[in-house]
Amino acid sequence: MFALFNIGYPKEGFMRSLILSLSIFITCLFGQASGKVTFLDRQGTSLNGKLPVGSTEIIVRVDDIELSGKGFVDVLVTSTIDSDDEQIRLPEISNGVFQEIVQLNFHTFRIIEDEGAYNAQVNAEFLALKAASDNDDEDYDNVLKDRANDLVYKGYHEQALTRSGMPTYFESQTSANGILDFISGDFIEVVYRDNVGNTHRDNARDITVSGYVDGTWMSDSTYIVTGDVYVTYSDTLTIEPGVMVKFNGNYG
Repeated sequence: MFALFNIGYPKEGFMRSLILSLSIFITCLFGQASGKVTFLDRQGTSLNGKLPVGSTEIIVRVDDIELSGKGFVDVLVTSTIDSDDEQIRLPEISNGVFQEIVQLNFHTFRIIEDEGAYNAQVNAEFLALKAASDNDDEDYDNVLKDRANDLVYKGYHEQALTRSGMPTYFESQTSANGILDFISGDFIEVVYRDNVGNTHRDNARDITVSGYVDGTWMSDSTYIVTGDVYVTYSDTLTIEPGVMVKFNGNYG
């Protein structure tokens, strides 16, 4: 019985070969992740899903030892408003490590950028309304001034919405100069496809506030305003006690 048991028990070398064969089989069957892509700050720390306030650049890093010595890899970077896949080439800075800085272009939401020009346009609109009216009452002048302000403000607001949602650069330009446009709250993502066809991703969200707001700002939370904010007539914004609002610039 002992001899039979001894013959049937796998040898150590056989077990190593079996494990290696199974490993190769699983790799061929399911594929193996050969790379990793990460967003970093200037200190080389992972962003962990949050874009630092005031960022003008972001570092993209790929670790892929399988491509050691290749010299470069390409990744695709997008934001919510700059949604075309922008191809960024990362040079190899050490064996299997590829890294490059991507410049960011933040679109500040400003309704009135030149207050003097705005006031002049409101006054011109008021004079036009007054010339078309036969009512000389001073109180009615105030009505016309309010109407003139509403008309001009509406036009400025529509222009601001257009500016905030339109990337500064066309796709071909962005691909060439590596600049990525984004606005408050945008979702920025990088996609890397490794040499066996697996897709790797990382992302970061801008955590600031500008433009249209509504709902409730929760207590014991911090909201960082980086542009003009507004609430439409049909909506409301509730700010609970204990909310901290920080203004990164002179906005309203």
